[in-house]
Amino acid sequence: MFSRCPHCDRQQQVTTRQLRDSRGLLTCVSCGKSFDALPALTEMADEPVDTPQREDLLLASGKQPAVKGWRIGNALLFMMLLAQVAYFEKDGLLRQPQLYSGLTHFCRIAGCRMPTYKNSAEWSLSHSAWQAHLDRRYVLTAALTNQAAFAQALPPLKLTLNDYSGRLLAERVFRPGTYTPDTVLAADHTQQIHLPLVVSAPDVAGFTLTAM
Repeated sequence: MFSRCPHCDRQQQVTTRQLRDSRGLLTCVSCGKSFDALPALTEMADEPVDTPQREDLLLASGKQPAVKGWRIGNALLFMMLLAQVAYFEKDGLLRQPQLYSGLTHFCRIAGCRMPTYKNSAEWSLSHSAWQAHLDRRYVLTAALTNQAAFAQALPPLKLTLNDYSGRLLAERVFRPGTYTPDTVLAADHTQQIHLPLVVSAPDVAGFTLTAM
C-alpha cells in the first residue's frame, strides 16, 4: 500500500503493520513531517488520491468562519467611520471639486439629489464702487463672478464702512434676496449688483465688500 504526504506530496510505501503500530501516523521520508496516512491510502503507486484541501481543513477546524467574521466586522466598522466623517465634515468635503463632481455623477445614476455647491473662495468681486448722492443716499455697485466649475448658491455679501481715520462706522450683511432675485449663479457667470442705500453715519471715506 501507499500513502501520500500532504506537506510535500511525496508518495511512500506503507505496510499494514506500520499502520497498526503507529495508529495511522507516518513520518514522511522526504520532508520528515508527520501525517495521517489513512485519508491518502491507495493500493497503487503514484495513483492520484483525493486529499482534503486547505479550505476544507480550515472549515473543519472552525477557523475560516472566524476569519470571515472578522473581515465582515472590520468592513462594517470602516463603513461606520466613513459615515461619521462624511456627516461631521460634510461642508468641507462638498467644497472639494473632484469629490463633488464624483458624487454628482453618482447621484445622476442613483436618482439622488446633491446639495448646491458652496465655496466662498471661488467667488470674485470686482468693479466695486461707492457713489454718493444727496441726503446721505449712496449707490453700491459691483460684479460678482462664480469662478467655480459648478453652479453655486449665491453668497451673503458683507459691507463695511469706515471713516477717514479707518474707524468702523457701519457694517451690514446682504442676503442674496436683497441684491438679486436669483438664488443660484451658473459657473463662469457674473451677477451685476446695484444697491441704493441710505447711510446715517457721516463722513464715509471707504468701504469693503466681501463674499461670505
